[in-house]
Amino acid sequence: MKSILTLVFATLILTNCKQPQQDKQMTVQHSQISQEKQRIVIQFIIDGLMKDAAETAIASGAKNLKYFAENGVVVEDAYSNSPVGRVKLPDGSEPWGGASPPNIGMHTGTHLFETQELDDIFLSARRKGIKSVYVGGHTLYDVFKTPDIYYAKIMPDQKVVDLGVKHIKEDGARLVRLHLQEIRSSWKGPEGKTNPDSKYIKAILNADAELGKLITCLKQEGLWETAYFIISADHGMGTLTKSNHLSEQLSSWQIYMNFYGPGIKKGATI
Repeated sequence: MKSILTLVFATLILTNCKQPQQDKQMTVQHSQISQEKQRIVIQFIIDGLMKDAAETAIASGAKNLKYFAENGVVVEDAYSNSPVGRVKLPDGSEPWGGASPPNIGMHTGTHLFETQELDDIFLSARRKGIKSVYVGGHTLYDVFKTPDIYYAKIMPDQKVVDLGVKHIKEDGARLVRLHLQEIRSSWKGPEGKTNPDSKYIKAILNADAELGKLITCLKQEGLWETAYFIISADHGMGTLTKSNHLSEQLSSWQIYMNFYGPGIKKGATI
């Protein structure tokens, strides 16, 4: 079983001081260069996305997913740490509410679920002066409150990405986790994953269009050349027509996973 979790952090320090006009111009130029060199890390999570469905969507015109796959690293066999719906301890308590283990793992960067009293990637970013934002497309994710800015409510994928873009532009967010949920309502069974005319594939194409909006934002903000992406899912999908992911079904464990960014191999499979 191949399992990879990659997170990249960077720190930007800006200083302002009074100085002669010529020095001010040099400072502005240096600031612009520094802005261009900022790193930004984005977790772009499409709920339940599996490799065969992503490949079908790419063949059906998902140009942004295609770009990342051809210019990054795709994991051949990627698995969720657990597709169960929520963490329930022996005493019956549910320390993370309705959040599932993979979403907790993406948040904390660990496989420990016993308590919320853990360090996590957003707290680590804050200690380094990196602004963060989390946008989850369902109320199940309202337990994730350590990012500097966070949302968790039922909303369309467009709104999820729009909020991410807003805080990248207005607040300088450089650790960004976006969880698109809308795809789940289009699940009608596993045959939809490989049918280019299915509602499920069309939902992935819609998510791909939102990914394109994010790329456009990064280019406009001078962040594209130093952007790191983790494009993946929290879990796979089951074998039934019902939109679920039962742990006794292997497909519920199987996810799509793609890494992209400066220094990462292009067009590779691991």
